[in-house]
Amino acid sequence: MGKYASLIDKSTFIREILVILPHASTILTAYGIHCGSCSYNASETLREGLERHIISDEEVENLMIDLNLLYRELPPRPPNISIAKEAAFLLKKITVESGSPLLCSIVIDENQQLVLDVTAMRPADHLVFFHKDVPDVHIIVSPFLIPYIGGAELSVRDGRLTIDLPQNGCCKTAISCSCSSSPPPFKGEGEGEGL
Repeated sequence: MGKYASLIDKSTFIREILVILPHASTILTAYGIHCGSCSYNASETLREGLERHIISDEEVENLMIDLNLLYRELPPRPPNISIAKEAAFLLKKITVESGSPLLCSIVIDENQQLVLDVTAMRPADHLVFFHKDVPDVHIIVSPFLIPYIGGAELSVRDGRLTIDLPQNGCCKTAISCSCSSSPPPFKGEGEGEGL
């Protein structure tokens, strides 16, 4: 059984829950919350979704228990992200040229896709990863995402940043799987020459 520090609470984004736990849509629907097909789920927290529906406090408590039980059943993943040296140098080039801080976060966007987002702040609970040869470029990841991307490798392919997800547990999420071929590059990331 996977054990992760960051469990689902009311501040968790519904899109993250649905990507990491695709079967959660069945649980949400059983409680009368149809967020799996709802246009609001892209940017809504579970708290905001619950406010749209009238369910008792007891049902909310049971929903939280059910979602967290499902989350705890995720297979364990290594709590790390490997960053290829070439990817670290490309990230540094992109962030320096854009005038952004050298801090990037791997997140799930409103389209339920993994993206690399430049950020100015590091939440205290986020894990920090960097390549030893480029220690000033940091990638942060929420502990909540580790069951989905733990053990992944950030690399450069055809001049683009890509993330290779571990194959164990592949195709068990809502994001389309491409285990047998190259994974898609990060959406919206910068391009550059291989460094």
